[in-house]
Amino acid sequence: MRPRIAVLSGVLAALAVGGLGLAYFAGAQTDTGRPDQVTIRGEVVDLGCYLRMGEKGTGAGHAACAVACAKMGIPQGILDERTGSIYLNIGPSMMGAKGSDLKDFAAKRVEVRGRVFSAGGIQGIEVASVKEIR
Repeated sequence: MRPRIAVLSGVLAALAVGGLGLAYFAGAQTDTGRPDQVTIRGEVVDLGCYLRMGEKGTGAGHAACAVACAKMGIPQGILDERTGSIYLNIGPSMMGAKGSDLKDFAAKRVEVRGRVFSAGGIQGIEVASVKEIR
């Protein structure tokens, strides 16, 4: 009888923690259940090189490699200049929508507008618009 109580207690604890997590994320969303749009400024980086090399995988000195990686389909992200956080480009370019493909912006400073999603320690931005800034 005691093992069942322990299992039930574990399940209830997991549900409680999960519920707290949902309540936390729900606060950052609109009534539709989708996150609000945000604006992020930073450099478009190829994640393959950035994850391997850190800062050496950024900037004008890395531009040719970033462009080549983008053309090969290496995932791209935005390195937020304010926080140092990386946002994976999760589309809608991945679904074929125009205006959100970052390939032409590899290694450039951009302003991106879109919805941010987070799961499993990864954060991504569903790109609605992007423009180069100086």
